[in-house]
Amino acid sequence: MEFAKKASDELHAAFQAREFENEGMARVCARRAAGWAIKDYLQRKHVPIPTPNAFGLLKDESIRYFLPAEAVPIIEHLTLRVGQDFNLPDEVDLLQETRHLLALFDIPFTEEG
Repeated sequence: MEFAKKASDELHAAFQAREFENEGMARVCARRAAGWAIKDYLQRKHVPIPTPNAFGLLKDESIRYFLPAEAVPIIEHLTLRVGQDFNLPDEVDLLQETRHLLALFDIPFTEEG
């Protein structure tokens, strides 16, 4: 399965998890979707993928040089740790930010599937 399809599928899983009020799983799926999206983008740019691990890829600062500048703050949000209440700051919506990341990388996504 190609990376772009995996990214879209994971983001669908994230929105489904949110529908079932499982925000923790929604965040996990959003991070995995972002990892697949980054792999797709790097592959299309003929840049070696430094790690197969999605979270490791999000934390790897060496790839940020190859990404659009607008993607960097999204990636930084995707690596934020939850607070003691197991939530992120109110202004951070990882699902919407990951959707935007897919759009930046020209990966098609609609919630309907």
